[in-house]
Amino acid sequence: MKLSVALAQIEKTAELSYPLTVNDTVFPHFVLENLLSVLLDCIRQVMNVDTITILLPTKSGQQLAVCATIGLEEEIVEAVRIPIGQGFAGRIAASGEQMIVDDLSKVEVVSPILRNRGIQSMIGVPLQLKKGISGVFHVGTFRHCEFTKDDVQRLQLVGDRIGLAIEPFVTDILET
Repeated sequence: MKLSVALAQIEKTAELSYPLTVNDTVFPHFVLENLLSVLLDCIRQVMNVDTITILLPTKSGQQLAVCATIGLEEEIVEAVRIPIGQGFAGRIAASGEQMIVDDLSKVEVVSPILRNRGIQSMIGVPLQLKKGISGVFHVGTFRHCEFTKDDVQRLQLVGDRIGLAIEPFVTDILET
């Protein structure tokens, strides 16, 4: 599946989700969970990665929490929180800059789950949601991978679309 097909699927899924938010009987969490499940699996396959994760800031704005993931579900179960400015994701959120890590053993990570699962390489990008609110979108591999700037640009493009798709739900899902 090509990236353009994946992006088209993201947009279509997002468009189909918007009318559901008007209906009081549909909970935003349910819509978002279903939307992200489809999108993340599609992106994971297209990019040929093992893990894919979206982190959003908590209501306090001081930490990130995993909102959706494939491959790092333990982070949700264990309610891992990443302080803004610390570790891989925290630095991306604080700086607003993309990051490529070819060898995860050489960088600071807050969540021990990343190392315990055996992730070798990662790329991450800021996820713009609303003015002043940003999260992190990252992917990882269990094998050594030298991601390129093109990979980062593609991930940022997808992340921008995801940000637009989930933006209506953000205030409903931020945790305390």
